[in-house]
Order: sequence, then C-alpha cells, then structure tokens
Amino acid sequence: MLTKFEREVLSLPARLGGLGISKPHIVSIDAHEHSMKVSAPLIKLILRQELELDPKELSAQVTHLRAQIEEDAEKMQALKLKELAERAPAELKLALKTTVEKGASSWVTATPLYDHGTVLHKGDFVDAVYMRYGWTLPDLPIKCSGCQCAYTLQHALECKVGGFRTIQHNEVRDVFAQVFRDAGHTVETEPPLQKLTGEGFEYLSANKEDDARSDVKVTGFWRNKRTLISR
Repeated sequence: MLTKFEREVLSLPARLGGLGISKPHIVSIDAHEHSMKVSAPLIKLILRQELELDPKELSAQVTHLRAQIEEDAEKMQALKLKELAERAPAELKLALKTTVEKGASSWVTATPLYDHGTVLHKGDFVDAVYMRYGWTLPDLPIKCSGCQCAYTLQHALECKVGGFRTIQHNEVRDVFAQVFRDAGHTVETEPPLQKLTGEGFEYLSANKEDDARSDVKVTGFWRNKRTLISR
C-alpha cells in the first residue's frame, strides 16, 4: 500500500524520478487553467467581433503561450522533486538521486516491443519498480537456494553460487564470442589454460589453479593462426 508521500513521488515525470502516474484531481485543474490561457487570444477576437483575422499572428501567440506553460510546468515539477527529496528517507533520497540521472528512466518510457526486448511481464515490472525506489521486493525467498544464506536483493546480485553474477558474466562473454564469430574468427569459450610451472604474476587476482580457464579464445585475431586469450 502506497503512502501519500510515495504517491506524490510516482506522480512526477519519469525523467524526474517518478512514473508519470498523474493525480487526476490536480491535473484536471491545471489543464483547465492552461486551456483558458491558450484560448485567451482567440476569445478576445471573438468578443471584439473582429472581421479580419491573421492566422499566423494568432498561431504565434498560441505557440508562445504553450511554450511558457511547458516552461512553468517544468519549473514546478523540478521544485516539487526538490521538496520531496528533502523530506524523503535516506534510502529513497538516494534512489531519487539515481533515477534522475541520464538514461536511468529510459525503461519506464520505452515502447514495449518484443523485437527490441522492451516488453516486461507483470513480475519483471513490479520488481523493477521496487528496485527503482529501494523498496523490499515482495515474495523473496528466505534463504538462497545456492548457498543457504539469508536472501536479499544484494545477495542475489553477489552470490557466486546461485546469484546473477555468473549469468551476467556469461552474457558479456557470449556477446564477445558472437562478435568474433561474426568477424570470421574461430572462437572457443571457456578454454583451459596451460598449467603453471612456477611463473609469477603482477596481479594477485590472477587465477593460478590447475583447472584455470579463460573466457574466450580467438584464433587469427592479431595475425594468421595467432591466438588471442580474453578473460
């Protein structure tokens, strides 16, 4: 159940951290005032019973009024966001700061298209909204099925046994592999590396195990029959 404060946040435009779900009882009043303002030049002509009308002049006046209305509305929305951010709890305040960054709300306004993968089913959309505002996701399992630790959103992203870290890594690996294949190279994913015989490495993160594997092996990238190992 949303609180009044959260409902105010959702009424903001997506680019300002909301979902663009307006409040009809407020929007209707603003829409009436804007309609009166835009119609004022034409109403004056009708009341004066003018016989001659310059459409270009009238159009210019209406265009100017609309631009002014949009500018005023943008300022009011920005002021509303500032006021809400000042009153918001620490976690929601951080979420609002993130949602107004460039591109952070593109998924909210994207047209649902199967060809472009922008269609979210109900569960995906609900989870995305909860994550957008730092709310606890509904119906989370109590324990991780992979490591039996307490299950949270952060744990789902970080768990090396049953989380999304491996899936995200493999997706990037597969994209690189497919690009190399499209370029005409021979590609192998997860190729085994040669066993070490006392070699040293500069970085401590280097995998020195006997069963160490790379991410992608590409033949012919640098030169003919020359092998590229990517991790």
